Amino acid sequence: MRGIRRLGCFVVSLLIFAGALWAKEWVRVSAPRGSVHVEADARAQVLVTLCEGDVLELLGREGEWYRVRVPEGRAVGFIHSLFVQEGEERGRNPIIERAGDHGRSPFVPTGARSRGGVKFFAGVALGRVAFDGMDALGMDREEGKRNRRGFAGGIGFQSRGTLGYELDLLYLQKGGRYVGRIDGYGAASLTLKNEEISLPLLLKLRLARGEAEPFLLVGGEVAYILSSKLDWSMEALGKGNLNLKDETKRVDYGLVLGGGLELSFPSWSLTIEGRYHRGAADLKGSDSTGGGKFESRVLLFLMGFKF
Repeated sequence: MRGIRRLGCFVVSLLIFAGALWAKEWVRVSAPRGSVHVEADARAQVLVTLCEGDVLELLGREGEWYRVRVPEGRAVGFIHSLFVQEGEERGRNPIIERAGDHGRSPFVPTGARSRGGVKFFAGVALGRVAFDGMDALGMDREEGKRNRRGFAGGIGFQSRGTLGYELDLLYLQKGGRYVGRIDGYGAASLTLKNEEISLPLLLKLRLARGEAEPFLLVGGEVAYILSSKLDWSMEALGKGNLNLKDETKRVDYGLVLGGGLELSFPSWSLTIEGRYHRGAADLKGSDSTGGGKFESRVLLFLMGFKF
């Protein structure tokens, strides 16, 4: 719990810092293309060419021109008021890279950094269970616990901006394993296999802007349990399996913490992330497991593609 609290304090501090950024004035490109010139003159050299939706820091006004700062490279130039709108919330950042000899501008737009989009991702789920009735069943509380390795995958919808949200629809294989001894049954191996449809709603804080954007995630999830099965092997009884669906509550919910890295390319992004889902619901629907609360835990390692 202490570690979760420290992470929570860190996230809050970052959110306060991000809030300070919003105090600045910004203008948003409202035309399909908008050029930033080195001077307030349409005939002046083009410094940056931007796409609709890109956002610039507003530094001042000179007639019909806005003096702006490009976040990447900290370049300062002028853009005509016909191509921008004031008063917009901070959205995605200008996407520029060095272009060498490709034309008169040393910059060209390259992709969708800090933008929203649709993400498809998949990975590995390492599940465990928190069950405080293990002692009553003669099971070792800690030494016997193991991860149940499963699959995770789904689709996500992201908003744009430094601070945004992400809504996911996931298929998760949760559960856990126990390998040890049970009083009266000898050596035992138990594997709980839960399959869930999970709906996480997360705040996403991007910590930097550029081709590689680290980010933090914090939020919650609600999940529906599709199935619950137990594979068991005991020295005194042999092997078998049980269908626990009728003895397991169907709805799980809890906290989600995570972080990762988004790598941007001209028309898509690659995301690599890790998440920790800490279930808060008591999934045990009866006292057949010896009493006590039964909560899920899962660690996810995911890779995805955003368009």
